[in-house]
Amino acid sequence: EYILSGITPIVLEAMIEPATVKEVAVKVGVVKETVYRILRQLPQIIRKTERGYQLIDDPILKYIIIQFANIARKTGIEYEEIMRLNTRSLVRTSTPLSSEEGTPTAFTAFREYGIELIEGREYYYVIPPTKLTPEDVIIHALKVSRNQDERTKTAILYAKLLMRGKIDEGKLWILANKLDPSSKLRKTVNDMDQYVRGLSMDNPELFLPRNELLEYAKIYGVDLKVLEPTPIQEKFFEEIGRKLDRKIVVYLFGGAAMVLRKYKTATKDIDLVAFSSEDIEVLGRVLESFGYSLEDYHVGRSHPRMYVAEGKPIMELFLENVFGRVIITESMLRDSEEKRYGNLVVKIASDEDIIMLKLMTERIRDLVDVEIIVRRRRKAINWDKILERVHEQKQLVKDHIVMHMLDRIQDLMDIRGVFIPQSVVRKLRAMQK
Repeated sequence: EYILSGITPIVLEAMIEPATVKEVAVKVGVVKETVYRILRQLPQIIRKTERGYQLIDDPILKYIIIQFANIARKTGIEYEEIMRLNTRSLVRTSTPLSSEEGTPTAFTAFREYGIELIEGREYYYVIPPTKLTPEDVIIHALKVSRNQDERTKTAILYAKLLMRGKIDEGKLWILANKLDPSSKLRKTVNDMDQYVRGLSMDNPELFLPRNELLEYAKIYGVDLKVLEPTPIQEKFFEEIGRKLDRKIVVYLFGGAAMVLRKYKTATKDIDLVAFSSEDIEVLGRVLESFGYSLEDYHVGRSHPRMYVAEGKPIMELFLENVFGRVIITESMLRDSEEKRYGNLVVKIASDEDIIMLKLMTERIRDLVDVEIIVRRRRKAINWDKILERVHEQKQLVKDHIVMHMLDRIQDLMDIRGVFIPQSVVRKLRAMQK
């Protein structure tokens, strides 16, 4: 933490080549006691040689120190290095930096995303400058947050980016794991996601009470209702079935399947897989008659048609597969539970298939849903059935499905504390080979 504060980087730069304490003090223009203080504080990066003291032979460390020394000489700014980011550093400064000196991150970068915070006496940068993603900014903000208020403001930005589709939850998860392998940061990300959706958290003390979150959301123009789950009743499917003039079979998975299986009472969206383009067209027209409009449509079999309506759950209609990652197979249909609503025949995914599909995503909230099923189900989860599905999909899709499943199961154990038999992990590793 001392490397980038005050005069330290300039003193360290003077020791890239061996030098005595007196030589360093004269060169930098400080008293010898200052040099001795730095030697005492940083023995791990300075070694004593026959010619004096010298910085250890670490090219990355030398590069960072030279960069900070150049900036400190020009500005006289006080730095605090919060953490090392490979060849760069996340720092807190007392004065703003220019774009040539550092890239704004954490709360200093919030204004770039439309969240204008009251400027304080602290600024956050990545030095040397580099291009940062929204995921970088969010994770850095959580990393530097020291109280509930700062984490709540980070949650506001996260919610805003989430609603605009400007955040990649998978990247967010990977970054959190990279910066903090202990899983503490990933747990905070998980709680933040639950927080903005109005769901229960494992560590509510990390954030301000919900009424204060809603006040901030109002100030910054973020409508959190968009992220809150919508109650779903079977009456909705009955209405669709009455509108259809012929039988259509669909496969229901995700949160809506959990609602019908009594694990949840509400969900953000309803995911349906149809088995012909004609069926999707017919379902789309029925939804439009209920006030839905087509929000998003990509040409191709891997992407769903997304229909939205105010106050109603988002409808996503897939054709035969889910994002090209999972093909709905005969075995999945056989294990499903069939319910008929007029001309709409709904095949509700089994618990094991709901789990398998949720572990195929990068979405943070899907881990929570898997935990709900595992903990609330009366019978033990048939993990062998899930492994059979993974093997089946591996043959069909030829994707890195096994590696992804291993990562998500590890997250399930580390972040959610869910017990998974070690035999499951061993079998997945064997399948990966």
